[in-house]
Formats: sequence, structure tokens, C-alpha cells
Amino acid sequence: MSEIPERVLKKIQEAKEKDLTGLDLRGRYLTALPESLGELQGLTHLYLSSNQLTELPTWLGQLHRLTHLYLGYNKLTELPAWLGQLQGLTQLYLSSNQLTELPAWLGQLQGLTTLYLSNNRLTMVRSVSGMWVESSCGHTPRLDHFDNQRIL
Repeated sequence: MSEIPERVLKKIQEAKEKDLTGLDLRGRYLTALPESLGELQGLTHLYLSSNQLTELPTWLGQLHRLTHLYLGYNKLTELPAWLGQLQGLTQLYLSSNQLTELPAWLGQLQGLTTLYLSNNRLTMVRSVSGMWVESSCGHTPRLDHFDNQRIL
């Protein structure tokens, strides 16, 4: 695991002490996330965009109160299955990663209203006019905002 900058650890500790619901770790050049982040059970908004993340740790799935998860501008090549268990997610930002396909379980996020996917390596997206079509996981709700510009 790569070394986590002290300023990031301090920011997480401050969020824990103040019981914050939002944490902004954008643009910190993180290649990994500190486990202490998993202790912030009250988080509803987590900003991890513009880092160097190639994977997401499973303990991040313990943040069951998340409604907004920003993962754009990283180096993710796939989405972990545990993300499908975050049923409170309403907004998921995945733009500018290296995703080549979307997992079927993405449709299990019943509250998802906003999904950003632009600038990935996707060749097919299960969408018709902002509606996810029926897939192996069943029919999913309408997305209020669906951004899939520049899909290959």
C-alpha cells in the first residue's frame, strides 16, 4: 500500500471528530485509500475524484449512508460488486476512468438518479432515453440525469 499523505489523514481525523457528512479528498494524487476512511459511518457525500485510484477497497462498502459518490478522473478499470449494496446512492460519478463495461448489478441501485459515465472505454451502455433497459438484474428505475457522452 502506498503512503497516505499526512494532510489526508488529518482531514479524515477532523471529519471523524466533527462527525461530518461530507469529505472532499479530490486531487490528492491518492493511489490507495486509508482504512480510517471506513470509520466515517455518517458520510453521505464522498469526493474521491481526480486521484490515481485503480481499485476501491471492500471496506469502503461499509459506508451505507452514502448518497453521493464521486469517483471521476481516476484509473478504475472495473467496479467492485459491493458498490451494488450501497442502496442509498442517488448520484454516482464515474466519468474519465478506464471502464470498459458496466456490471449488471448497477441496476440494483434503485435510488440512483444521476450517473456520469463520459470519457471511459465503454463500448455498450444499457440505456435507452435515460432508462436502463431490462437486464439480468431486472428493470431499473429511470435516471433523471444520464451522461454518456463520448462512449466508443
